[in-house]
Amino acid sequence: MNNRYVIISASYNVEKWIGKNILSVKKQNYTNFKHIIVDDMSSDRTCEVAAKVIGNDDRFVLIRNKEKRCSLANIYNAIHEHTTEHDIVVILDGDDFLASPNVLEKLDHYYNDNECWLTYGSYINLSGGSGKFSRELPDWVVDKNLFREYAWCTSHLRTFKSFLFKQIELKDLKDATGEFYNFAGDLAIMFPMLEMAGQKIKF
Repeated sequence: MNNRYVIISASYNVEKWIGKNILSVKKQNYTNFKHIIVDDMSSDRTCEVAAKVIGNDDRFVLIRNKEKRCSLANIYNAIHEHTTEHDIVVILDGDDFLASPNVLEKLDHYYNDNECWLTYGSYINLSGGSGKFSRELPDWVVDKNLFREYAWCTSHLRTFKSFLFKQIELKDLKDATGEFYNFAGDLAIMFPMLEMAGQKIKF
């Protein structure tokens, strides 16, 4: 199956890292992807650096917000505007990058061979400390749908079928004032998708 991966990088003031972010995607051996970079009104040279590294590669889309939004709003809008039901979404923050050219190939193996709907993984923190972070959820947590009661495990790299995200109700991503959550947006989207995906989750 020739899956298309839509990589979404919500970005703000990441001029030091956005070039490496984009290059890590450009170097992927698996080439059926689109990379959406959303700049949330950065006050540095994030957009200029991104545009230069993208060049004329039409697999990359640079969106420059005209009003300030939060990361969750940017992710929500990008998914609803730039993905089909069959796409697989990859959340790659603007100050992060893919660890090797084989990341999308490896993901594609899981999605094709395991009837997978969602993946999460471990990551290496290069700015504060060292070593890999995160771990696999125990089977009993998945079997009993106890994601909200167990320690937070579903960290980077987060990927999921677009149709799964689109089943989350908009009201569940907003606070009491009707605004998208400014903090902990990853929990707001991951908990409902984990509960819907169940056994179709892979670490």
